[in-house]
Amino acid sequence: MISRLISPKDSEFKVVEDHILTDFGRDPALLGLYKPETYIIGRFDDEELTGFGIFEDYKDPKFHIGNMHDEAFTERMMSLENYLLYNVSLIHEFTKREDPSDAARGVISAIHDILGIKNGRFCLFITLMEEANKQAMPFFESMGFKFVGSSSFYMEIPVSKAPAPAFDKWEFISVDSVDPTKLASCYVDIFGGRNMDWYKALGMILATRGFDNQLSFAALDPKSRDVKGFCLLQRTSPDEVYIMAMGVDQSTRGQGLTNEGYSFLRHTLNEEGIKKAVFVTSFKRLAEHFNENHDARLVDRMMWYSLCK
Repeated sequence: MISRLISPKDSEFKVVEDHILTDFGRDPALLGLYKPETYIIGRFDDEELTGFGIFEDYKDPKFHIGNMHDEAFTERMMSLENYLLYNVSLIHEFTKREDPSDAARGVISAIHDILGIKNGRFCLFITLMEEANKQAMPFFESMGFKFVGSSSFYMEIPVSKAPAPAFDKWEFISVDSVDPTKLASCYVDIFGGRNMDWYKALGMILATRGFDNQLSFAALDPKSRDVKGFCLLQRTSPDEVYIMAMGVDQSTRGQGLTNEGYSFLRHTLNEEGIKKAVFVTSFKRLAEHFNENHDARLVDRMMWYSLCK
C-alpha cells in the first residue's frame, strides 16, 4: 500500500466525490473538497484507490463562527501565525483490504511529510466523538495527537415530533426577506463583545456552501419590524440541517421568543420533510435546557485533538 496526493485532474478525484456522496450522504464541498488549500491523500493498492484522507485548511474563519464551540481553543489556534493548520475532515478506507488503522496511519504520515516539507511547522486537528470514536482515540494518541479542547455537546432536535405552531407575539419570516442591516444588528447584539469581527462572521455564514436562506428565519417585532432573533441553517444533506447560529437579542430574552422560535423551527422543517436538525454548543446549561424543555437529545460529546510539529 502507498499513499499519494490526488488532484482534481486525477480520475480518482471523482471516486472520492462519489464515496462521500454514497457512503456518507454529504455534499463533498462541506468537507472542503473543492478548496484550493485542501489536500486529498489517496491510499493505493497496485494503483487502485482503496481509501483516502481529506485535510482542509483550518485557518479559514468559517470554522470558528456561529455556535462558538470553545472560544479559548479557537483563539489559541488562530494565534499560531507561523503554523500551517489543517483539519482532518475525513479518513475513509472503503475496500476493507487493510486495517482502517493502517490506512489512517498511511494518509496521516503522507500529509505529515507534505506539510513538513512545505513549511516545517504545522498542526493537524481532528474532532472525535467521545462515545462513537472511543475505540479510535488510542490510535490517534499513538500517532501523537493530544487532547486540546474541552468537550462540546452535539445535540439533535426531533423534527418529526413537531407540535402545531402557536405564534402570538412575533412574526417569523425567511432570512432572504429580512433587512440585512437589521439582521446584522441583532447578530452583533447577541455575539458581539468577543474577539472577532462579527459583521464579517455573519457574512461568512450567509455565504457558506449549503446555507439555506429559505429555511433560515428571523423573528420580527410586528410593530418596529426590528429583528429580535434568528435561526441560520445549513443544509448538510437532503434530510438534515445544521444550525449554524441561533439566538435572541438581549432586550427580548425572557419574553417567550425562544419557545415560539423553536416551535416554528420544528414545524417548518417537518413541513419540508427534513428529518433531523443538529447543533453544537459548549454550554452545558444550554444543552440541558434544550434537553429538558424542548425534547432535544444529546447525541455525543465532541473532543478536539491536535498533532503539532
